[in-house]
Amino acid sequence: MPSRVPISNWRKQEVLLWIDEHGGHVLTRAIKHFCAKGWKLDGGNVRRWWRDRERILSAEPGRLRVPGGGRRPLSAAMKEALYDEVVAKRLKKQKVTREWIGHMARVIFACQQSDTMGPSGFVASPHWVTWFMRRYGLSLRRRTNLTTLTDEVLVTRAISYMKYLRSAIPDMDFDRTVLMDETAVYFDNARSECRFNRQSSCCCPFNGICIDENYRGACSVSNRTKTPASSYMEGEIDTHF
Repeated sequence: MPSRVPISNWRKQEVLLWIDEHGGHVLTRAIKHFCAKGWKLDGGNVRRWWRDRERILSAEPGRLRVPGGGRRPLSAAMKEALYDEVVAKRLKKQKVTREWIGHMARVIFACQQSDTMGPSGFVASPHWVTWFMRRYGLSLRRRTNLTTLTDEVLVTRAISYMKYLRSAIPDMDFDRTVLMDETAVYFDNARSECRFNRQSSCCCPFNGICIDENYRGACSVSNRTKTPASSYMEGEIDTHF
């Protein structure tokens, strides 16, 4: 059973005419009068009819809806512009949230709004944001772009990070430092072929930071055995900080 029963225009017109002729433009009187006759009227509906009385009174009595009163979809250009904003923000490595998507949707809609484009009260509800993300295949899960970097950029980043660690060692409080013999992060190889092939994916069977032989850097691996912490520089392995 539908949760809402449509009300035809002739009933709306009868309520509006009674308010105008007998109710003294007091909406609560009309609600009380028609409820006594067995009608089920909602105060919010009556107020909405009264605000839109000119269109309702001029409509055909047999219709269930006022022409042009149904849902009007948002423009495709507005959605494409919002999607481009999301992609651009992620390319800048900036965080994208549901709240930001809703805010940008309202901003873009306000900039593109016209008399023939979408509803005037667009609020970008959480339900609409969910629909938009599902429609364009968006996810808020954080992903890394390390597997798509070039060899030079990846090696440069790794060396820069190790230089940072070496410079930070003099200021470390070793009483409050936890030493780990395994690294929780590893560099996966996005190539379809490499030294270690496992079905369709390619990864090195090591725990720790690993760079395969195609990179111009040495490997720092533990190979599931307890080994001293080690760092690598380009072309050499240094097991001491």
